[in-house]
Amino acid sequence: MGLGKECESVLRTVPEWFGREDSIQHYIEDINKMETSTAWHNDQLIGFYAVNFHFPKVAELHVLAVRKEYHRAGIGGELYKRVEDELKEKGAKFIQVKTLSPRAKNVDYQKTYEFYMKHGFTPLEDFDELWGEDTPSIQLIKGI
Repeated sequence: MGLGKECESVLRTVPEWFGREDSIQHYIEDINKMETSTAWHNDQLIGFYAVNFHFPKVAELHVLAVRKEYHRAGIGGELYKRVEDELKEKGAKFIQVKTLSPRAKNVDYQKTYEFYMKHGFTPLEDFDELWGEDTPSIQLIKGI
């Protein structure tokens, strides 16, 4: 059994990013199939990430989430560092992530974009309709 149901509890604390029920259900299914790593505090799941390998040397950070009450405590940065360390050990050379484009002018997703830029990502492509015409998205990449 995967970690989808456990990770759902984290997703539901941050509806600013994970507020659509259909998306949450897809994330749960995806997490169950993907390599997923977790962070815990006092027996409570406080964060996680799931990685999808499109090719042996190229991974996608499919989702990274931290329980709302632990935001701004460095947990996301520590989880991301762990992502890179684990991917390097597996021989990956590149990592990508997709998120809402800054063109959407969403304050919460602007924080997400800035998080990835702070961690060395570079914009690769800005999409109008990858996730629907009202949801501009951006693909970011990084060599690791």
